[in-house]
Amino acid sequence: MDDNLSWYGQYVRGFKIPPHDQAYQSHGVEPFYQILPNADLDPESSDSFELGLKYASSDISVNVSAFYAAYDDFIDTAVVGVEPTYIPGVNKTLYQYQNISETQISGVEAGIAVYVAENILLEANVAYVDGENKETDQPLTSISPLNGSVLLSTELGNINWTAAWRLAKSQSQTAIKLHKGMATVLLIYTQTTSGKHGSLM
Repeated sequence: MDDNLSWYGQYVRGFKIPPHDQAYQSHGVEPFYQILPNADLDPESSDSFELGLKYASSDISVNVSAFYAAYDDFIDTAVVGVEPTYIPGVNKTLYQYQNISETQISGVEAGIAVYVAENILLEANVAYVDGENKETDQPLTSISPLNGSVLLSTELGNINWTAAWRLAKSQSQTAIKLHKGMATVLLIYTQTTSGKHGSLM
């Protein structure tokens, strides 16, 4: 490999104690949903591996990687009930964080950053992720199978302008069929020496 090209690999042993709000607090948005506490949550542990390839020069950088993680007692949300509300035709969904004894998450990710003009930087990344509940052999509904972003930034005087477009594909599994959708967000913001201002479109 030349000086601009390199590969890397890493192993991480993870451990996560359930956050206080997931274990002991009830919260939500009335009358649409409520997240119930679960004081019986166990800590989550994981073993993760990543292998990647990087290329970097004065005007472009590229990164491609693949990853795999195995979890014990993975903390995920589950629907535990539905209640009628005072609004006709609107039900409140009850969620709770629960442990899944064994899960696996794997995927690939790619990113690029390149100067398309002298002071215009284009950054883009995309990731495909597969999460599986090994108890049921069903997809993890909390994992977005496809997500990415595109950022375009430039500097005019003492003002930095950035436009960011983010997308994520949602996935929810029921006993009958698989529902999928795509959510996108466009964010435009500026930054000066005195602070940052943003607007959501």
